[in-house]
This record gives sequence, structure tokens and C-alpha cells, in this order.
Amino acid sequence: MALLGNSYDWHTLENQLTQVHRLLGRQAHLLRVDMGYRSQNCSGTETVHGNIRQRKLWLELPTRAGVFRGERIICTKPRKNVDDPSAAWRYTPQHSPMNNYRLSEEQKTFYKVNGYLLGLPAIYSPSEMALMNAELPQLLDLLSPGETAKDIREWHETSRYLYDIVMNPKIHDLVEGILGPNFFIWGSSFFVKEPYSKSTVGWHQDAYYWPMTPHNTVTVWLAFDDVDEMNGGMKLIPGSQHKGIIKHRVSERTDSILKLELEQGIISEADAIQFRLKAGEVSLHDDRAVHGSPANPSPRRRAGLTIRYSGTNVKNDLAVNPNFKTYLCRGVDQFKLNPVGPVPSKRFGRPNFKAVSLEEAGSAGAKT
Repeated sequence: MALLGNSYDWHTLENQLTQVHRLLGRQAHLLRVDMGYRSQNCSGTETVHGNIRQRKLWLELPTRAGVFRGERIICTKPRKNVDDPSAAWRYTPQHSPMNNYRLSEEQKTFYKVNGYLLGLPAIYSPSEMALMNAELPQLLDLLSPGETAKDIREWHETSRYLYDIVMNPKIHDLVEGILGPNFFIWGSSFFVKEPYSKSTVGWHQDAYYWPMTPHNTVTVWLAFDDVDEMNGGMKLIPGSQHKGIIKHRVSERTDSILKLELEQGIISEADAIQFRLKAGEVSLHDDRAVHGSPANPSPRRRAGLTIRYSGTNVKNDLAVNPNFKTYLCRGVDQFKLNPVGPVPSKRFGRPNFKAVSLEEAGSAGAKT
């Protein structure tokens, strides 16, 4: 993959794909690159780690056997030779089974009944997560004095680092199994519990906070660290999404990062399922499912990125959250109910607004 600033040199890409075909050997005749789908079916990133520069390309290629999704071509070469045209890239095709990230009918049924999914294939490998975690401090450095990681909300709009994550086709394959073929991404936020952190997340429903109708949203929780009961991993009440929207109250606990949470006694914590994830893995949960997480008494950090995807039939109330923007992930937006955001150009950047929920609008109004 050749990068020219923030755009792709598609002529060079086409030549390099020819080399990829040769590397695929006898299966090369199955691949037919349709360059008419360049902007929709190819995306890429470039990262620098130590003395190695790495370029990755996600492909969605029409083939005689169907559409091949998720082929990842990893290209590396020493950073010192990056501007040397004679220094060849080393191509390493990494194959994954076709539709490996598509949900089975059993998984779809389980999600409908219980409101969550675990045990999904990893989105990122340990080496990929190492690179992502190595870059994370550059994002955290953009926080202002007094802010914490929870203030990183909707920064995918201005950081290519986050945008590339939320637009990962592997994640989209999973989400499509729940929302169907037409959906967009609109929200993202970081939850970081440092070692020995006393911060908790009280029992709540995501949908209670959002000025959006109808309720047709999936939250993807991407683990940046290994997460379990020892370092404050999330818990969820299976089937609680069927109770509808439950009234929340102002939290009286000073250790909860949320101002609103469910009153005690409404749900039975004994029914909760403990989420356990390895770094690079994800969980999915319904926007009405009741969930929360305890403090982190361990010496291990617990960091995760939440990503919110909604069907294109969902409308945001711009009177409450005027900065709301969508990015179409799959299919078509036949309803066109919400503003569309521009693709970020910087690797790291923060928006010049604060995202606003119903809770915040009620107490402080929309801040831009």
C-alpha cells in the first residue's frame, strides 16, 4: 500500500496487488480486483514502531467464489530505508477463513435473548495491540488539565488512530449480524482504570443517556488490556434489555464515574455475568442491557474502547446533542436522519466540542 500524505496512490496499489496475487500462488486466479470499488473496499493504516515502519491494508475483493473480506496484507521495511525506492517492502499475506467474523444463527439468537455476546474471535493480534498501546499515550497527551480518559469521547472524528479502529471491517462483520446490512458508527469513548483505581461504573443502561430513537444500537467493547474480575472487568445482567428503559437516579457514590445509575434493589447482582477478555478481543451488548463494573484493586491496568453502532433508522435529537455525527459503515443510509461527519486527516486530534448526553444536557446544557 502506498500512502501519499493522507490519500492512497491507487495506481501503485494496483501494481502491488499484482504482487500479492503472485504470492497467493495457485489461488491467484480466483481474485479479481474491481478498481471501481476502491474507496469502499480498501482501507489502510501506517504505523511506526522502533526501526520498523508497518503498513496494513484491509481488502474486500470480489472473487469467483464470492466476496473475500478481511484479507490483511502486512508490509514492513526498516524505517531508515523508507525513502529509499530500492528498498523493497516485504509482503506477508495473512489468511483468515472467509466470513470468519460473521455471526452464526445461534449467536444471533443468544444475543437477542441475553443482550450480549462473548467468545468472539480476536480483532487484533498481540503484536497489533502492542503497537496500538504504544501509540495510546499520544492520544492521552491531548487531554487538558483536570480531564481523564473518560473525556475521550467521539475523538474518532478527529483522530485517524481511533477512526481506523471503529471502521475495522472485522468489527463491522460482527455488528452486521445484529443490526443488519445498514448501520453507522456515531460514538466512541475510553474507559481506563489504572492499577489500584477506586473508580467504579454503577449499574446503568447506555440507552438511558442517549437522546436517540428507536433503540437499535450495539456497543462494542474493545479490550486494550486483558480484562477480568481481578482488574475491574464489566458485568452484565443477561436478558435485562427486555425490561425496557428503567428509571435512573443521581448517584450518591463518589467513586462512580457516572452521575446517574439504577436504584439499588431493581436488579439482582447475583445474576450478573462476568466479562473476561484478552487484549484485542471484543464483547457486544445491547444498549438497554444493564451493566456496570467495580473498582480495580489489582496492579494491572484495565483499558477499553467502547464503540457505538446504530442502524440507519435511528435518529439523534440535535436539540440535545447538536454535535452528533455519523459515519456509514455498511450498506446505504436510506433515511438520512443525521449529519454525516468528515473523515479525520490527523493521526491524533481532539474535537473542539464536548459530546452531550441527556444527563449532561439536563444539568449543564449543550456545550460547544
